[in-house]
Amino acid sequence: MEYEALDDDELLHLSLEAINGARDADAMVLLKVLAGRSPGNPLAHYLLAAQHAQTGLLERAEQGFRRAVELAPEFTMARFQLGQLMLVKGDGMAAAHEFRLVRSDDPAIACYAEGLCALAEERQAEALASLGQGLALPQKIPALAQDMQQLADGIGVTALPEERQSDGVASLTVAPMLLSNYSRYN
Repeated sequence: MEYEALDDDELLHLSLEAINGARDADAMVLLKVLAGRSPGNPLAHYLLAAQHAQTGLLERAEQGFRRAVELAPEFTMARFQLGQLMLVKGDGMAAAHEFRLVRSDDPAIACYAEGLCALAEERQAEALASLGQGLALPQKIPALAQDMQQLADGIGVTALPEERQSDGVASLTVAPMLLSNYSRYN
């Protein structure tokens, strides 16, 4: 394909079609072309980082989310996913830092950021309460709500008395924490 003939809007549109069609390789190629052509485009870096995260390339994902946040500090979902990635990587301090900086007009996302910050700081009861608050609100990104519900369910399991946890009940370390396809909706 001759990408030179495509402008940035066309590249973005085609990459989103590829993402929504689960054609990850096509999406990555298109997003790499877009990010290379327009290095100041935070959306290109964000979407490419999300693709990297979904394919397990976490270091590349972190670099991409950091670049998107650097270019657009107010880019809520880029910062949110950077925090989530840091949590997945086991860096609670960095995760909490990013979640504290999430600013969103969407009350559910604000609650989720608060809950994940509490989780990063090992305040499970507060995490569960904030996630529950977010889940009770209208959801603009259903896949994000699904991830947060799975996480809240995992936290609820870990809040059981210790004798029940040792009976094969999953601990927080194996509770689902997904960098899911909700990037496809944003």
